[in-house]
Amino acid sequence: NNIYLQAGSRIESSVGALDVTLNSDQDASGAGAVSLNGASIITNGGNLVIGGGANPLTDFARSAADAIFGNLNSGVSLFNSAISTGAGNITINGATNSASGLTGDGVLVSSGTTIQTTTGNVLIRGDASALSGQVNFASGVRLGLSGRISSNTGTIHIDGTGAGTPGAPATSGTGGVTVQNDAL
Repeated sequence: NNIYLQAGSRIESSVGALDVTLNSDQDASGAGAVSLNGASIITNGGNLVIGGGANPLTDFARSAADAIFGNLNSGVSLFNSAISTGAGNITINGATNSASGLTGDGVLVSSGTTIQTTTGNVLIRGDASALSGQVNFASGVRLGLSGRISSNTGTIHIDGTGAGTPGAPATSGTGGVTVQNDAL
C-alpha cells in the first residue's frame, strides 16, 4: 500500500506531457503512505496527483507502518525532492490515521523540496485530525526547513486540518497549516 521514491528516483518526460498518479492505499484499508526522499517528478505539462484510496484526486494517502522503512507518520512526506509540472496541475492529498502514534502531519513538505508550476495550479490538502492526546507534530500541512512551493501564474491553495499544538492535547481545528521560515 505504500509508495516510495528514494534518492535518485526519477519520473520524467522530456517529450510531451506525462500525467502521473501516485495512488497509495488502493485497498481503502486506511493505511498507505507516499514518501519521496531525494526523488524528482517532471511531467512536462502533465498533471501530478498524489493521494490514495478509490480516487486519489480527492482521497487521502494515509500514514502507515512499514516493515522495511519503519513508520511513515505522515500521509505524504516529501524530503529533498523536486516536483515540476509546467502547465500541469499538482494535487497532493495526505492524512494521518489514529494508529500513527505521537507524530505525523497530513502532508510534510520539507528539507529542500521544491514544488513548482508555470501556469498549473497547486492544491495541497492535509488532515491530521485522527491523532489525539499528546501530539508532537500534527499539522494538516507542514511546510518548512527550506521547502518551497511556487507558480508563475497558477493558483496555490493549501488546506489543512490539524490535531493540536506541539506537546499539547489535541484540539480540533488548530495547527492546520504550519509554515516555517519564508517557505512560500
